[in-house]
Amino acid sequence: KRQVIGDQEHVVEIKQLEEEFLRLEQGNVTMREYTAKFMEKDSFVNFYVSIEERRVERYIWGIRTIVR
Repeated sequence: KRQVIGDQEHVVEIKQLEEEFLRLEQGNVTMREYTAKFMEKDSFVNFYVSIEERRVERYIWGIRTIVR
């Protein structure tokens, strides 16, 4: 039973990281900080952005509009 609970908690954590990745935007942080957050979360969600072109699109989408 403990293993099942542990597995469920792990799945929830991964889902939270995926959601954070999909909602990630630069906001008021520097490009360096945004890039670091993007790379951190990107390593957990290869399923969503497995193609390099989609990773680049996702990265650019999160940058402040004025910078794009």
